[in-house]
Amino acid sequence: MNDRDAASIEVLVRAATTNLDEELPQALDARVTIELAKGVLAQQYGVPMGVAFSLLRAHARKTDTRLSDIAGKIVDSRGKFR
Repeated sequence: MNDRDAASIEVLVRAATTNLDEELPQALDARVTIELAKGVLAQQYGVPMGVAFSLLRAHARKTDTRLSDIAGKIVDSRGKFR
């Protein structure tokens, strides 16, 4: 590896790390919300967590809405899912 290659790799790593630092907290928050929504649906409908996730995902696809947005609405409304 020459100096130019090393410099290019360093720039790419720095860019990837910067994006990760900005996006990771949002991704973790979204994941927590999705898990909470799965629990709400599982409890409300008496279904396993996997089925609850399938319901959540199917509704997100049907309405062309981000999964985390649907999950947030479920958590905020204490499980009212339509």
